Amino acid sequence: MLDNSFRGGVIMKTVSICVTSDVHGHIMPTNYRNNQEEQLGLAKAATILKKIREKNHTILIDNGDFIQGSPFTYYFAKKQADQPSPMIKVANQLNYDLAVIGNHEFNYGLPYLQEAVEASDFPWLSANIVDNSTNQPFLGKPYIIKETAGIRIAILGLTTHYIPNWEDPNHIKNLTFEDACKTAKKWVAKIRETEVPDVMVVSYHGGLERDPQTGEPTEELTGENQGYQICQEVEGIDICITGHQHRYLTEKINGVTVVQPGNNGQAIAEIKLEFDQTIQSITSTLHR
Repeated sequence: MLDNSFRGGVIMKTVSICVTSDVHGHIMPTNYRNNQEEQLGLAKAATILKKIREKNHTILIDNGDFIQGSPFTYYFAKKQADQPSPMIKVANQLNYDLAVIGNHEFNYGLPYLQEAVEASDFPWLSANIVDNSTNQPFLGKPYIIKETAGIRIAILGLTTHYIPNWEDPNHIKNLTFEDACKTAKKWVAKIRETEVPDVMVVSYHGGLERDPQTGEPTEELTGENQGYQICQEVEGIDICITGHQHRYLTEKINGVTVVQPGNNGQAIAEIKLEFDQTIQSITSTLHR
C-alpha cells in the first residue's frame, strides 16, 4: 500500500528515489573469486527495493559501473560478446528507470557498451560525454523528466571526465569528456528554465574530492572527483547522487542532499521526497 499520510489536514505523498552504484557485475550474493556467499549483488538490492516499492512511489537509478567488474561479466564480454550483458536482463526485470554511464562501462569496448544500451528498457545518460560526430551528448540523452505522483523530477546524468587518463584510446574513439562541473552548470540552468521541475537531481558517476563537513581536500584535486564542487558551485540542485569511490554516504553539502551507496550491490540509497502541492522535505537513508 503506497504511503499517503495526513499532516495538518493535508494529504502528503512520498516518492522514493532509489539508487545503486558501482554494482560491478554482481547479481547473486556470491563472491565470484572464491564462491563464498556474501551480502551483495542485485538479488540483495531487489529484496530491499521490493519493500520500498510496497510503501512509496519509486524511481530506480543506477549511477554507473554496472556492466563490468566481476569474473562473471568478464566471461560474457569475452566469450559471449554477441549477446547483451546478463546484467541488462536483470536490470530490465528490476524496472530501472535510468542508468548513468560509469568509467568502467567502456572497459569492454564501445560495441559491447552500445549493445548493452540498445538491450536496455531504460535510457542511459551522460551529458558531459560528447559524440564528436554530432557534437551532442553520447547516446543522445543528457537528462530525463520523470513525472511521478504529481511531481516533475529532472535527472541529469554526468560522468567523471577523467576517463581518458585510464581508458584504452580505442574504446573511447571520437568522444570528448567535458568538465563535469561546467556541464552541470550549463544543463541545470537550462533544465530549470525550460522544464520547470519540482526537484532537480544530478546523478554523477564521480565522488567527493573534499571532506563534506570541513571542505578540506581529501585527495589531489585532479578533476577525477567533483561532487563537492558541483554542490557548491551549481545553483538549483536539490539532490546530488555520487559514486565511483565505493563509499557509503548520506550528507548535506550547501543544502544539497548527497548520497553514495557503496559498491557491488551491498546497499541501496533511498532519497525520500515528501510533498503535498510542493516539496516539504528531502531525507536520505542507506539500506544495507
